[in-house]
Amino acid sequence: MIVKMNGVNELESQDKREELQIALEYIKTYMNNNEELANDSAVRCIASDPQTPAVVLRGIACEIRSIDILSRIAANPATSADVLAVLAKHPDKEVRLAVASNHNATMLVVMPLTTDDSPTVRFVLAENPFTDDLVLESLTLDENPFVAHRASVTIERLQNQ
Repeated sequence: MIVKMNGVNELESQDKREELQIALEYIKTYMNNNEELANDSAVRCIASDPQTPAVVLRGIACEIRSIDILSRIAANPATSADVLAVLAKHPDKEVRLAVASNHNATMLVVMPLTTDDSPTVRFVLAENPFTDDLVLESLTLDENPFVAHRASVTIERLQNQ
């Protein structure tokens, strides 16, 4: 049993190394094609670019601690659901706000945000027209009247389209 667990960990570690290698190669190529950008600016652009492959965004999210970069990754429609699920639990409100506004965030990703400590995160989630109907319905019962009203307005707007 221990051998299998170690084998799985080694495989996961190998996969992570491969993903990081892909991310580094992508970043190097991007920076070579955009020499006018400083390193920080290039990473910001990559994190924001919807054409950036999900594996690159995952690699950056695993290695970078910058709230600005993580927020850009959380808002990027190319970010995978597994990365969004992790970012939805981030301690910084700005990162969770970006997840709440992401049009491609699945119901499973955003459902925990319906009970977020920040009413602003819940309001942004209620305002997002791509939020799942069940999530919006649950937000109509929010303790904050502004969040509940925003969810109701979003539902009504979607029904009238």
